[in-house]
Amino acid sequence: MAAIADSSNGTQRYYEVRGAKLYTQIYGHGPPIVFLHGGLAFFDNSFAKQRDYFSSFRTVIGIDQRGHGHSPDTEDTAAIIEKLELGPVDIVGHSDGADLAMRHPSL
Repeated sequence: MAAIADSSNGTQRYYEVRGAKLYTQIYGHGPPIVFLHGGLAFFDNSFAKQRDYFSSFRTVIGIDQRGHGHSPDTEDTAAIIEKLELGPVDIVGHSDGADLAMRHPSL
């Protein structure tokens, strides 16, 4: 896993999970909240304002899904949450968020 950028504002990094490299951004501190973008979008263009707001009191995690944003071409999200050892997280998202909640209620 290679860091793309690391600053006081956040970390951008690729995580290898399930045979793919997924681009992930992490900002702030506090209870984790994961943002999942909709189709044909990515974290930056879907949740920039929410990222800035929530990162003042939460750990904000944005994951570019396969083939979107910075990630090369649903279960990957669960694998990243487990790899980061975040425990239960809140999810904000479009379609993939519901799928994650149904398939992995413990996350």
